Amino acid sequence: MSPDESAGCDIACQTAEKFCSIIENTIDAIITFDIKGIVTGWNAGAEDIYQYTADEVLGKIYPIVSEERKAEFFGIIEMVRNGKRMPDYETQRVRKDGKVLDVAISFFLIRDKLGRVIEFCSMHRDITEKKRLQAEINRARELATIGQLAAGIAHALNTPLASILMSAQMMKMKLLPMLRKKMWSGLNGKPNDAEPLLKIY
Repeated sequence: MSPDESAGCDIACQTAEKFCSIIENTIDAIITFDIKGIVTGWNAGAEDIYQYTADEVLGKIYPIVSEERKAEFFGIIEMVRNGKRMPDYETQRVRKDGKVLDVAISFFLIRDKLGRVIEFCSMHRDITEKKRLQAEINRARELATIGQLAAGIAHALNTPLASILMSAQMMKMKLLPMLRKKMWSGLNGKPNDAEPLLKIY
């Protein structure tokens, strides 16, 4: 092997080691599997998120897909195999203890020297807590909206009621002097007889 070839091999080895280190130390789950869904790679991030060790899943069918989502999973594999680009998407996966997690997934293809797809690489990020917080924010906004609506309805109801009460008060103020005058005239100007009746008003 010539010095140039040796140097090239050293660079390639160093690059491979760097990538392996990145994959192993990232907090995201990085999982590789073949076109049949058999797991071929499972990093430390996958162990942390899904609680399966690499020994428990390597060489076995993808264990984190629920029965309800298997059709979705294999549909994505088939779509990517046919050359269609798979955008990042959000879905759910199942942890070892049965807890359902919300995850964001990115897909990458692994090809052989002839360009044929031989494996898939998926990067999973646990967004369960993010989803929970977003749901709480949405709920708070809904409650705030309901509160504003209730306040608006109360204001709309109170405004005509206030107008009616004001009109009634003004009518009372206008009618009372007339009633007093009528009662006074009906009693032929006898103030002592009128006093008890006037006190009513």
